[in-house]
Amino acid sequence: MLPGINGFHWQLGHLIFIGIFLTIVAVIFGTSLLGLRRSASRLRAKDKETTVWEHQFHDLSSDEKACRHSMTGELKGRECPNAFDCRVCSTHGQLICEGQDTGSEPAEVAGLSYPGGRLYHRGHTWVEEQSDGSVLVGIDDFASRLMGKPDKVVLPSPGQRLTANGAAWTARKSGAEVRILAPISGEVLEAGGEGQEWYLRVRPDSPLSEARHLLRGSELGAWIRNELERLQAFAPHPEVGAVLADGGELVDDLSHAFQRSEWDHVCSSFFLQP
Repeated sequence: MLPGINGFHWQLGHLIFIGIFLTIVAVIFGTSLLGLRRSASRLRAKDKETTVWEHQFHDLSSDEKACRHSMTGELKGRECPNAFDCRVCSTHGQLICEGQDTGSEPAEVAGLSYPGGRLYHRGHTWVEEQSDGSVLVGIDDFASRLMGKPDKVVLPSPGQRLTANGAAWTARKSGAEVRILAPISGEVLEAGGEGQEWYLRVRPDSPLSEARHLLRGSELGAWIRNELERLQAFAPHPEVGAVLADGGELVDDLSHAFQRSEWDHVCSSFFLQP
């Protein structure tokens, strides 16, 4: 019998059932609402980071905005028109289809080591996939030699979100504060740092096979040679220029070779923050 029908009488069991039913409905509704709010918050944060990056990219110099295919000699003099988002670039897609090297073999240029299995961001971070599906994120050998040991590092906490080309963490060195850019989007699982080769462990939003904006394979040598040439243009100091001109190796920590204003400019240029 149901309420409103002759002969129906409310009993304790009915009240308990309705109470449980309404509680379940409230939990489902609340969980869905919370999920929607979190998704909206993530989208707002992602949109904010993307907007900041697009403005920053616009202010980079022509050398800093050089297309990856310009550095390899495929398209000489071309600037990237897509803020390094090769996923939306039809030209990049065409060149990949024509057989460009997409591997991740190890490379070494001027004594700088680029291990295989890693993909590299133009802001000198790398990402490496792990067996559990997570990825490790660190800075490459060029950035490590350039900066040396940071005076201070501020890493995100587990659970925080990263947006590709947005700030992953900050480092301070010789008075300059550097925003290290995230190579991929995802959720921070763990912070590493001093004493470890990597800085973050991240659960990526999408497989690395879709990270078409990251450098790999034969591109690495061309990119690093281009970066060394740019560094030499910044470096009239004998300690820096002589090493590069002689084909030697970069010493560890070049911050002391520059005056403060020069060092700020160097960090801004190579870590892509105008």
